[in-house]
Amino acid sequence: MNKLGWDQVDATIIQPWLCVATTAFTSLFPKEKQLCDSVFADSGVGEAVFAAIVNDHATGLLAVAEAAIARARRAPERLFRVLDIHDTLATVEEEITSVFTDNEVVATRAGLVIGKAAEAAGATLVSFETAILHKEASSNKGGTAPGGGVHPLTRYVMNYLVFLADYQQQQLVVGIRAWICRLVSSLLSKLECKAGSYKEAALSYLFLANNTHYVAKKVRGSSKLHMILGDDWAETQSAKARGHVQVYTRAVWGKAAAAAGAGVVVQTGGLVMEAVQVQDQWMAADEEMAKALRAAATAAVLPKYRLFYRRHGVALSLTPGDVTAMIAALFTSVLVTPVSQPQEPNAVVPQ
Repeated sequence: MNKLGWDQVDATIIQPWLCVATTAFTSLFPKEKQLCDSVFADSGVGEAVFAAIVNDHATGLLAVAEAAIARARRAPERLFRVLDIHDTLATVEEEITSVFTDNEVVATRAGLVIGKAAEAAGATLVSFETAILHKEASSNKGGTAPGGGVHPLTRYVMNYLVFLADYQQQQLVVGIRAWICRLVSSLLSKLECKAGSYKEAALSYLFLANNTHYVAKKVRGSSKLHMILGDDWAETQSAKARGHVQVYTRAVWGKAAAAAGAGVVVQTGGLVMEAVQVQDQWMAADEEMAKALRAAATAAVLPKYRLFYRRHGVALSLTPGDVTAMIAALFTSVLVTPVSQPQEPNAVVPQ
């Protein structure tokens, strides 16, 4: 097994083992035991014959499971096969104990393998948490997400937790439920740290809004993950995402909104264009978040700008319609320029 790659081990050994072990311990071995007991009146003879026939096969199956667990080597992506092995053996443990009543070696070894699977799962989850909190931070490739978008780490961890939630009903020593809560908390802490890596304060809040929104949406999209973390938790994260959107909006649109409210004719148009340009390469987690960002910008800027335009429209190059169109084009692939005047060379948004 050690000479094979993990994909080969999984496809050619572990997956077939999951089916074979279940069938062997729940059907084949019990039937063989019944046959031996019925053929040989002497229970001692029957047990000896049964042991001679199946012991090597039973211990061989357990040895394969033990080797596969060791082969996983705490790699997070291999955890689910360890859990499958644990689940398979834990499910048939009563049958093993019943069938191998007179053979403590097999029954004892089965219990040990189940314990090793639980221990390996716990160690793997510890390694996974360490990778979230520390290893990524030491890598130059593990910095910020371009444009404040959803970080690859966020996607990976949440997809991982969705799969992990499928195992939450298992009575594992590691406590799947507790680990899910712990890992998502570690992820959110890591995202807070990553947000501080952006030079622009607005972009750091956009990053937090996008990633917190993604986490909450992922939880809501998984019935089991949602059940574990709860409605209150999901709503709290959604509320945090909305709060980050509001802070982001004030940071990126605050000057333009203040200038329009104060009636500063000279600066307002330029500040609006500046806010639009700075967001050109910035990203939203999805269309839902994009709509929320555009709605927040519209609410922050348009009422003041419309009033401002009524008072100073003759001196302004941007109409409220221009501002509306530019906001509507944010976080899309479309760049809208003012329709009321030609685009000047110095107004070209840098790519």
